[in-house]
Amino acid sequence: MKKKKLIVNILLLLILLILSSNARAASNTTNILQNMFSIFTISPSPIFQSPPSTQQSPQPPASNPSNKPTNPSNLVYYPQCDGNYDNLAMGSCTFCKSGCGIATASMILSSYVDKSFTPDATLKLYQQQGLEADCNGSSIFDAKQILSEKGVLTSDVIYYNEQKSDVVAQDLKNYTDAGWTIFMLGEYCASGCKHFFWITNVDGNNNIWAYDPYYGRYQIPFKENSYYPYPLYKIAFAVKKE
Repeated sequence: MKKKKLIVNILLLLILLILSSNARAASNTTNILQNMFSIFTISPSPIFQSPPSTQQSPQPPASNPSNKPTNPSNLVYYPQCDGNYDNLAMGSCTFCKSGCGIATASMILSSYVDKSFTPDATLKLYQQQGLEADCNGSSIFDAKQILSEKGVLTSDVIYYNEQKSDVVAQDLKNYTDAGWTIFMLGEYCASGCKHFFWITNVDGNNNIWAYDPYYGRYQIPFKENSYYPYPLYKIAFAVKKE
């Protein structure tokens, strides 16, 4: 009997030792796992503040820059918003939402060909030819086609591959110094925000000035460097009056 009791006590002691050992192991394992995960914990990055997209109203410049070039009297400006054509239908969208390419083409046609090429008339040209003019906006290649058909001199398409203004400014200046202006597609935010505008001048400080149908409606011409590093310059072609 005493022998059996001794065996039972020994077994109980072994069980207690095993349970104690497992508890310590579990605790150690938990600590190890916590330490491992703490190594891989990533602090949140600061939110990138991009300039307003084409669906938002940019803040007007605090003041006109002192080196702002003279606004040529023979050039015509059309805003895509806050003007007479905001609600023109482009598919299920409006000119204010998707019309930067049509507005840019219209400004060039009105300035270089005839003032009858208002935004509604230019939009009608696109629609008559079955060219894209809807919620996706419009195409730079279609704009080149329309302008060429109406007698505007156009260069070959120029690919800038999303470069910043300080990279492309000298090349653009070479065109403007030679009497050309530039139909430009840029990107105004990290997620894209593609936008068309018409570069009319590049000054000696590499400031790029444009008739911008959205961002420039408070300042004509508009200094595109205002939101540096945006816009990123993607695709363009130069234009000139015949």
